[in-house]
Amino acid sequence: MIRDRVTGKPTKELTIHEEKTGLIYVRGLKEIEVTTQDECIHMMNTGITHRVTSATNMNEGSSRSHAIFTVTIE
Repeated sequence: MIRDRVTGKPTKELTIHEEKTGLIYVRGLKEIEVTTQDECIHMMNTGITHRVTSATNMNEGSSRSHAIFTVTIE
């Protein structure tokens, strides 16, 4: 379950906010530190399983969500 980083409440949506100072943050963003390639692949697969799809007139399995993965290697 994804939790809002500010409120800690469960959420399924990520909301992008921009403060008056120009700072942009994503409410509901989840950041996880991994130390191995296997952990990274596991987290990506976990993210994929949380995506939701819905049928449209044009496509039976049209995606209704997005997944963004940022990998920083140090």
